[in-house]
Amino acid sequence: FVAMLQQVRDLSLDVIICTREETAPRGEQMMSSLRALEARILFSKVAVTPGSSLICAQFPGGSLFFGISAEPRAMAAACRFFLIPTLTSMQGRPAERPVLARLAPPLWPAGSRLPRFRRARLYQHGDGSLWVQIPRSDDPFALQGLRGSNAWAVVPPHAPTWRDEMRLEVYGTLPDMLDIPLERHRSEIG
Repeated sequence: FVAMLQQVRDLSLDVIICTREETAPRGEQMMSSLRALEARILFSKVAVTPGSSLICAQFPGGSLFFGISAEPRAMAAACRFFLIPTLTSMQGRPAERPVLARLAPPLWPAGSRLPRFRRARLYQHGDGSLWVQIPRSDDPFALQGLRGSNAWAVVPPHAPTWRDEMRLEVYGTLPDMLDIPLERHRSEIG
């Protein structure tokens, strides 16, 4: 792995992205390989889910390295909330701003601990208010939540209760691509 990483580093790329399994030995191998090539670890084991095993480092020549989990939702969250903002900043573009949306039913039980970044469905109610619905799938390998969503909801790290008046920050599936359909949620139709 060190030899392969050194070959890629020597290409003097701006950004290097490597996917990896979630297993601890693989993560340690990546960290020791980065250290052997004198990379400065910028962060590792971020406090978000999915994607907590994300690694970011910088090689002496300036190349940024991202070690991203190969688990589908973790990879999507890492790309959307770490990699894309980094590339946006490198291009000198302004940071994206979220919209605030009211949490739609079905609500999660009080005390539920949700991943920090969740794929969600954003829609505009007939009265003009924005609503976001978070699917209930807990399977990290299930892509069902990815297919039926049009946005990302950012869940507070320690949401005390899940109430319908709760407002969440919502981002488009991709930066500056927030598609907000006008519709009524089935719980409002009766």
